Amino acid sequence: MGKTALVLLDYQVGILDRFDATKLSEFLGRVSAAAQAARAAQHPVIYVTVEFRAGHPEISAHNFSSTRVKAFGGAIAGTPGVAVHPDIAPQEGRRRSGEAARVGVSGQ
Repeated sequence: MGKTALVLLDYQVGILDRFDATKLSEFLGRVSAAAQAARAAQHPVIYVTVEFRAGHPEISAHNFSSTRVKAFGGAIAGTPGVAVHPDIAPQEGRRRSGEAARVGVSGQ
């Protein structure tokens, strides 16, 4: 296998559901097509998600964007909002790699 991969970063329910549904559907259709093309070309599709433990102990007060997530209690591991959006989720039965406290990665 070569060194080419499609990396999908932060395509999570809790992030994407904030957008206009019609535009989101069109956008996810294009992302899905890109993932299908990558798989057809034998390139891995890697999903990177952000999640935190309850209470957000990983977040520094100096991290502006993450402190906003902490303020509204978002991106808690195991909650529906951290899942990859179902319209582009990893294919069933594909390998998923381990998840760190802050960032989880799954490949297929």
